[in-house]
Amino acid sequence: MFKPNEIEAMPVILEGYFKDLENRIMEDIVRRIRINSEITSTADLQIQRLSEMGASKKAIKDYIQQALQLSEQGIDDLYSGAIRKGYNADKGLYTATGRDFIPYAENQQLQQLVEAVKKQTNSDIKNITQSMGFAVRQPDGKLTFQPIADYYQKTLDKAVLDITSGSFDYNTVLKRTVQEMTDSGLRWIDYASGHHNRVPVAVRRAVMTGVNQVTAKITEQNMEILQTEYVEVSWHRGARPSHQVWQGKIYRWKEKAISRQTETTPPTPPENPPTAETIQEINPLDIAQYRKGKLLKINPDVITQKRYAQYIKMRKVSGSSHELFISQEARNPEQSIMYYEKLITAVENDIIFRTGNMKKPQYVIVNGDTQMSQTVVAVYYPLNNTIYLRDNTVTDDDMRTFQTIGGDNYLVCSENPKSSLMHELMHWYRDKYSRKMAGRNCREYMQRTQKEILDYLIKMQYNTKEEMSEYAKKNIFVDDYSLREEPIAEFLTLCHYAEQRDEVMETVLRRWFDERHNR
Repeated sequence: MFKPNEIEAMPVILEGYFKDLENRIMEDIVRRIRINSEITSTADLQIQRLSEMGASKKAIKDYIQQALQLSEQGIDDLYSGAIRKGYNADKGLYTATGRDFIPYAENQQLQQLVEAVKKQTNSDIKNITQSMGFAVRQPDGKLTFQPIADYYQKTLDKAVLDITSGSFDYNTVLKRTVQEMTDSGLRWIDYASGHHNRVPVAVRRAVMTGVNQVTAKITEQNMEILQTEYVEVSWHRGARPSHQVWQGKIYRWKEKAISRQTETTPPTPPENPPTAETIQEINPLDIAQYRKGKLLKINPDVITQKRYAQYIKMRKVSGSSHELFISQEARNPEQSIMYYEKLITAVENDIIFRTGNMKKPQYVIVNGDTQMSQTVVAVYYPLNNTIYLRDNTVTDDDMRTFQTIGGDNYLVCSENPKSSLMHELMHWYRDKYSRKMAGRNCREYMQRTQKEILDYLIKMQYNTKEEMSEYAKKNIFVDDYSLREEPIAEFLTLCHYAEQRDEVMETVLRRWFDERHNR
């Protein structure tokens, strides 16, 4: 119906009315200080004070009444206009599924709910205006709440006394008063709990509560008619602690959270989210691809894959954007799949070289202790075009920790959690690139281009000995061509994640690949 940012923007106009109210009240206090500070006679001051008491109360009442009138109109516009527009925007869901859409004008139950919520919101805002004041810091450091009328008179009396007695000049008193008011802001207090907040914030919360009640009801109705099984709870800043636990998650709807009411009785807006008995949080594994309309699931069929002398029993992850598998021995499969699904997508999107129709690698999450070398985060195996990933690095912090286990300079860009996977993808890129360029002679081609690349780097004044990681440095002059690929993969990783990428690496190696061989 609405995107979270659209919902959050709805109360902005109404917040503005009460920010204006706040400013008008504070400006009025400043104006009265100026008027009263000019009176020197004690008798005249007392007469003026009594007059001001009546005048200030009337002014407060007028300011509040004006804000309430604007607020009522704003609420009416919000529910009559924005809600109707959002409701009608869902018509496409019905058209796509071949179901009948009930126009807003004919949806009596929804209109009753809107009217009930509208009245409730207006009532909540009116109650807020009846409990307004300022939070004043006392000499002992404690904050005390003073209703507006009391604050008017106490502030006015103190200001006039300070000025007329000569204790402080007019500008000092005015600056102190303005600072005190702006530090507090116009506040609303719940006398039952003692909780208080700025009035615009309290108004925003009241409006958001009403909007969310209506949109939740519309969503519930859509789910019932469209037979939708899943619901996603949006996330927004500043949620109540009791509501934060609900945010950003996907649930499977089990039954109606709110019982049906008679056609003649206006629905009562719910005060709280559905209880745990009405909805069921779904497996985290289901979340990753939810927005794309597909869910990640581990297939039951077991596939055996040979890697060197090792046989890995694994199962395919359906719904993934990649050829993703999980070993039978992998621990915490759900967490591993969720993390690597996101990481693989991010790293593949970072590749700056043209990959064309190169066959993407498979990804297999394995047990990091029994099926992977103890010091390896990931490894590319060209014979089956597979990148193996360890199961116990499933957060960015895990990755950084593991990548720096041999020291900060042992691996290139070790502070970047994407660097190890990018390194292996660069092995994949080199393998597929060489096969594209030389076919069956790809090994010979890789050996020749290793030297060409290193020579090219030196020619471009890249200091390989100074800039290279310890891991790559020890492989640069060995005879084994496969080990000499390590510094090449490192340089290609630097193309993507080095701090000086734009000045050195991308200029050097991207030019070598793209201009010389990908014309």
